Amino acid sequence: MRKQFAMTANVKRYVTAVNNAVASPPGIDKFVIVTGEVGQGKTETSLWWKNHHSPHSVLVRVKKAMGPKWLLSDIASELGLMPAKTSQALFDQIVETLMGSDRALILDEVDYVADKNTLVETIRDIGDMAGIPIILICMPWADQRLKRYPALMRRVSQRVVFQNLEFEDMRMVMDQICEVSVSDDALHAILASEKSMPVYSLYRWAQACETLARKHTVSEVRAEHLARKG
Repeated sequence: MRKQFAMTANVKRYVTAVNNAVASPPGIDKFVIVTGEVGQGKTETSLWWKNHHSPHSVLVRVKKAMGPKWLLSDIASELGLMPAKTSQALFDQIVETLMGSDRALILDEVDYVADKNTLVETIRDIGDMAGIPIILICMPWADQRLKRYPALMRRVSQRVVFQNLEFEDMRMVMDQICEVSVSDDALHAILASEKSMPVYSLYRWAQACETLARKHTVSEVRAEHLARKG
């Protein structure tokens, strides 16, 4: 299987939304909410975007036990700063470093802290004072919980919903990552066999198709080969 990041409709929507936020002029709201179920590639897409579009941006994984000081300390560390001792000094460090830049702050697993008022408001304050894009990655239910913070939600200018792969996406991804040809009827059979199709499942199927191609000595895997799988 080819070790490459697969472009999907989800990824393209993400890139468009985040790049629009980064390119927005001062004074324009720059919060982006990215939602989707587990396994749909939200974190991987964020890492890929950071590495290929904005290496100087920062990605921080939120932890369930986090309070504001812990979050601020992790952000400061990711920015390459020596974290200050107090929450106020940490906040000032971060805002001073980010202000006037086009660096984005990506916060993953925001659903862990969507019910923590002080922490959520701290995130909003960073966005307000530094004027940078802030990307909030979370589960769909967390988006609903964040609506309890109207001051934050008014600042959301872009939304991206990661969805299960449809046939067209499966075709595109399989062509990118699988080292053997996979017929349309095989892809339809794969889609029919799964209740949902997140990206990680398709990587697993790509590996299975390569194994089947070797087993049956064929250059293209068809639905009939999948039916004899194993």
